[in-house]
Amino acid sequence: MTMVFCAITCARADEFPSKPIRLVVPYPSGGANDIFARLIGQKLTASLGKPVLIENRSGASTMLGSDIVAKSPADGTTLLLNNSTLGTTTVLYKKVPYRLDDFTAVAPVATTGIWLTVNPALPVKSVADLVAYVKSNQGKVNYASSGRGGATHLISEHFDKLFGIAATGVEYRGSSPLITDLLAGQVQYYFFPVNGSMEFLRSGQLRAIAVTSDTRLEAAPDIPTFQELGYPAMNATIMYGIWGPAGLPPPILDRLNREIGAAVQSDEVKARFTNEGATPMAATPAEFRAAYRRNIDFWEGIIRPLGLELD
Repeated sequence: MTMVFCAITCARADEFPSKPIRLVVPYPSGGANDIFARLIGQKLTASLGKPVLIENRSGASTMLGSDIVAKSPADGTTLLLNNSTLGTTTVLYKKVPYRLDDFTAVAPVATTGIWLTVNPALPVKSVADLVAYVKSNQGKVNYASSGRGGATHLISEHFDKLFGIAATGVEYRGSSPLITDLLAGQVQYYFFPVNGSMEFLRSGQLRAIAVTSDTRLEAAPDIPTFQELGYPAMNATIMYGIWGPAGLPPPILDRLNREIGAAVQSDEVKARFTNEGATPMAATPAEFRAAYRRNIDFWEGIIRPLGLELD
């Protein structure tokens, strides 16, 4: 029986992929997840010999797109590119259509910190300035988040609680309307994932006053970390990776892991990630699964004290 099973799975791996691959991104186009998916998808199209089709399926705090992948055949032709939100939804929401065990951890992509950004018209040049400004303008300051339960929402709530301020959260379904309102001054600050934000900082359209990463970023070495400012509780990273449905055959899983790792470590992708402040990440499926679990444990440690539980 074992020899028969091996013959079947090995044959499938040799033939893989026999058709185009769907890479589901549970966010609208244009954001960090979409950028990562398209960069890696181009490399995989070349290395696997079949088109990798990016499918943006946003909604329900990424649960819509993620559930599509969880319920797809475990043949390696339907994959998911998501971030820490895949795990935090299982902690935050009462009703989630899947568990983490419904996915196979295929390969990591990158980790990023999160900038605390403000509109330059705001009379704020430091974290202390922002805290003082919010306290003196209670009820008049809004922060943006890219969806309830997502990393930008959680870190914003954590920040407000840690510093004893009460800003009003405004949630957006996509990055485009959020950035439009931030640049127009409709919302005053935003915890902006590093990837995708650099053009706005370099052009002066936004001002970054701190970053949640462990160390200052090469892409913006003048911006201090929260840790060096004396707030290590604000250390936070977003982990991006690729998953498949549970039960991916090991030969197909290994092939995908190798090809995704090679794509992430290619000179072109590494340069693009580094320029945007992201840290490329390559690891075995087991290493990725363990690192992701540690990342979710961190976010759960933020969620529980906030008392957040969403329908």
